[in-house]
Amino acid sequence: MRLELEGFTPLLQVFDMRTSVAFYRDLLGFELVERSGAGDDFDWALLRRESAALMLNTAYEVPERPPAPDPARVAAHDDVGLFFGCRDVRGAYAQLRAQGVADRELINSLAAEGVISRELVASLAAEGVSDRKEIEEIKVALITARRIGAAIGIVMATRSLTEDEAFIALREASKRSNRKLREVADELCRSGDVTLID
Repeated sequence: MRLELEGFTPLLQVFDMRTSVAFYRDLLGFELVERSGAGDDFDWALLRRESAALMLNTAYEVPERPPAPDPARVAAHDDVGLFFGCRDVRGAYAQLRAQGVADRELINSLAAEGVISRELVASLAAEGVSDRKEIEEIKVALITARRIGAAIGIVMATRSLTEDEAFIALREASKRSNRKLREVADELCRSGDVTLID
């Protein structure tokens, strides 16, 4: 019997609930559907926008919250990303920019989407996003997304797997070898050695 899933909702531990809700609700247009308390003081929330859903939970109870996020805790999640699908990336950029989202935050979110073209990078630079480090980060994200896609294609072709099955095989190889997915994909693309996923 096949397991039927009706959705997938990530739960994010956040440092500051008010700031996080303001970002997802007020800037990205999510609706606050459920929360653990009344008013603006709550420790858990469920947000939705179209088919996307997201849960937020405070990482610390209010009396235990330090004055700033713990760098070690933040670094432990450095390999986690959220990907938002958006057909009109330029329109999203213009809308978020008009709403006051900082360029760095916007670039990171667009780069995470993996659909930014070199033309758009040039366009962002023309709009004032000219920090060399930020542009390089976008280029790395583009290369990484393409390399993972190429690795998935190689696994699909050589193992007769579907796209989802090939991605799962790469992800499992990444976990087993304790390496980032992009590193496994990069080696597979360079060497062509599909036994890397065995």
